Amino acid sequence: MANVYLSTVRISDERAIAPIVYRRAKVGQALAPEHHVVWSLFDRSDNERTWLYRRLTDRDLRVVSTKAPKSSAYAAVLRTHEQSFDWLRPGMRLVFKLRANAVQRVVVGGKTRKVDVVMHALHPLTPEERSARREDITHAAYLKWMQRQGAAHGFLVEQETFQVLAHYRERIPRRSAAPALINCGELVGLLTVTDGQALGRCLNETIPLHERAVLTARPLARARRASKQDG
Repeated sequence: MANVYLSTVRISDERAIAPIVYRRAKVGQALAPEHHVVWSLFDRSDNERTWLYRRLTDRDLRVVSTKAPKSSAYAAVLRTHEQSFDWLRPGMRLVFKLRANAVQRVVVGGKTRKVDVVMHALHPLTPEERSARREDITHAAYLKWMQRQGAAHGFLVEQETFQVLAHYRERIPRRSAAPALINCGELVGLLTVTDGQALGRCLNETIPLHERAVLTARPLARARRASKQDG
């Protein structure tokens, strides 16, 4: 099973990233400076993206990649280490944090299409029902989606610990089309491993496939020690 690299990256100040913003604006491309900052840490010669990231603070990012990043003029790699998931065993309890664009396939008019799980659940309701039940339905839709992921990838979500910290819409500019609107959820909780190899493959092999899903997990005991040290 191939390993991945887990890295903490700090973006340089605004003056340092200004050339990226200016160059992209000048040639008429979509403005996504944060995305291009991460690109600057990797060799673009093969034009294959093998990384994902999530924002930790205004300037700090967590990057998961199949290749080791290198500091650039636009961002510094503060820490990086190669991670293997061979230690995963059935019965282990893990703390997870996940930022996901959760979708499901449905048949509409005889055609299969992808839909956002929350919007799909809210669609049949009246505006009044949506307003009254939005929080509960959002929680239930994300939990059901996570349970499907667990069935496919070797884990069980501990339902009583599952939380949706945020649900929001991202606007992604595109060069020759209307902006893409993507719903994202920030999900946290505990999971129990049922198949260590399947979960390890999920953590390693989904990097090139999923645009906006970054799952980080660590053993519960280790998370508790870190919490005590932070306190």
